[in-house]
Amino acid sequence: MAYGTLARAHALLGDAEAAAQALRDGSARSLGGRLALASADARWAAGLVALGQHRYRDAQIEFTHMTVHPTRSLWAIADRTEAAVHGGRPESVTETLAQAEAVASTFRSAHLTALVLRSRALLAPADRAESWFVRAVEAGQLSESPRRARAHTPALRRVAPTGTPRRGGPHPPPGGARRVRRRGHRRVRRTGRRGTPRRR
Repeated sequence: MAYGTLARAHALLGDAEAAAQALRDGSARSLGGRLALASADARWAAGLVALGQHRYRDAQIEFTHMTVHPTRSLWAIADRTEAAVHGGRPESVTETLAQAEAVASTFRSAHLTALVLRSRALLAPADRAESWFVRAVEAGQLSESPRRARAHTPALRRVAPTGTPRRGGPHPPPGGARRVRRRGHRRVRRTGRRGTPRRR
């Protein structure tokens, strides 16, 4: 399970080579009968690598196989939606997104709510996407302590609509929550007007 988590961390930082190596190491040390959580983490990492390399259909396959661990699969809903949108199959996440939204509401999970809102932003028409992204940023702030929120908020937009990963990962911006919110708004304005990605 540790290798899957390590691989996902490398993928989030944009280091596809290190992520792939961690996945290989985990597979080599597996004794068989991989735990559902470990399998889901490995799939998540592989999906993030594919997403960063614009292999959207491969990413969709990896994220879909995460359902071996339903809870983990919910946490990947925004990444799965991004792959579906860029892969030209936004309708493929409709049911899963509805399930994630229901769980977020039932358990009052601010973190899952933020992921659902980000997914809605990715699916929304260009003229409505910004308001969804802003709501996602605000929900993300509620899900973290003040210190962690400063680092986490930019991660809601970790991958731009073109699918380009940002190497080095998110860095805490200077200042307090208001500055975080302004920075989030600027990110949305810079990326929210881009056209629909071409089908791959």
